[in-house]
Amino acid sequence: MTHDASRTDELFAAFRDLAAGRGVRRGRHDLWVEGQDRTAVFEQALALEGFDPARVRDVPIAMGERAPAFLLNEGSADFGWVFWEKFSEGRARKLFGSSVRNAKGDWEIQLGEGSRRRIHVCLAAKSVVDPERPSSLG
Repeated sequence: MTHDASRTDELFAAFRDLAAGRGVRRGRHDLWVEGQDRTAVFEQALALEGFDPARVRDVPIAMGERAPAFLLNEGSADFGWVFWEKFSEGRARKLFGSSVRNAKGDWEIQLGEGSRRRIHVCLAAKSVVDPERPSSLG
């Protein structure tokens, strides 16, 4: 195995760990490695970890559930969740909210059902969440 192939294998393994949340905190991650945008490699790792591309509106998630997701953007990856944010009885919205927060404590990135942007979501890793407390999402 060449040195370059070994480094590529290490990068791919690290990206799979990032996607799965194994041994690393998921948040905002730079996908530039040695001066090259490695977004395509991360997309392959996401696919192997069960993440599929979708728009928020197409994610089949119920009130009280959340699914892990990544938004890829120009050499970076933002981890977050797709979930329903409940405002009152009968009033809620489905969205992707990033784990990175802004100065007010809100999700720095929010994509609603009307967004055309694609995220990569893992429905197999859905979990239960309190729809009354969406700010408790990590």
